[in-house]
Amino acid sequence: MTHPFFSELNETLICEHKTNSWNTDDTTPYHCHDGYEILVFIGGHASFFVENDGKILEPGDIVCCPPGAFHRAMPLQDKAYDRFLIAIPHEQLEKLNTVNTNLASCFFRGRASLPLLHPSQNTFQKILSCCRELEQCLAEHIYGWDVLCTALLSQILVMLNQEKAVLSAPSFSNPIPPLVSEIYDYIDKNFTDTLSVSQLAVHFHHNADYLTRVFQRFSGYTIKQFILLKRISYAKELLQKGHLPNDVCFLCGFQNYSNFSRCFHNHLGLSPRKYQQSLSERTL
Repeated sequence: MTHPFFSELNETLICEHKTNSWNTDDTTPYHCHDGYEILVFIGGHASFFVENDGKILEPGDIVCCPPGAFHRAMPLQDKAYDRFLIAIPHEQLEKLNTVNTNLASCFFRGRASLPLLHPSQNTFQKILSCCRELEQCLAEHIYGWDVLCTALLSQILVMLNQEKAVLSAPSFSNPIPPLVSEIYDYIDKNFTDTLSVSQLAVHFHHNADYLTRVFQRFSGYTIKQFILLKRISYAKELLQKGHLPNDVCFLCGFQNYSNFSRCFHNHLGLSPRKYQQSLSERTL
């Protein structure tokens, strides 16, 4: 796998206007981050997927992607993909919350796994204006830039949270192929158990090679790779919550610690114990 699946967001806030042209060969495989991401879609022709749900984007759509969520974008035509991308470190957003206001709420609304909003044109233009100011403020570092950036980010998050729980009902069709969606759902519910491609083949009454081929064509990963990624992602979550690495190994579906530690290190660059230790050092 050449694309890094687990990538930590920068320790500082990022807000960038991106207008790069894609072609249909530029499909990004599923990946995830430790922080929050906001995609403000301005124009182009692309689909966006979060976990086992997706949508062909329309101008004015805003995707709020929470930490740890598997997500990807897919170009549908060879044309520009115009959007603002805001990346917010987990700790930075948490500091903005108050006793009365949880600004992270907008990342956990909407359909089961696709936190997508489509605000009014007036609100969308206000959000775009804040994005432009935030991008400029981050780039120029004028006097008080950090205070202004915090204010602009807070304003964007408040506007997003003031929106209704848009698309909580199935008001649009999921472009993920039905068989791929079913495979994903089955993996999601069973990856902590002993799970193999042959078991999926029996469950879905299809040849194992065929299932892998169909799943990889869409996701960018084989079924075996994807099961492993789900386990590593869950391991990160448990380690962040303070579970002992030895316990995490078996809770995630691994059968022995040496294999777990090796796989974890291959993807994160640290052993489970050192990863957990690094989390503690960040809070000091």
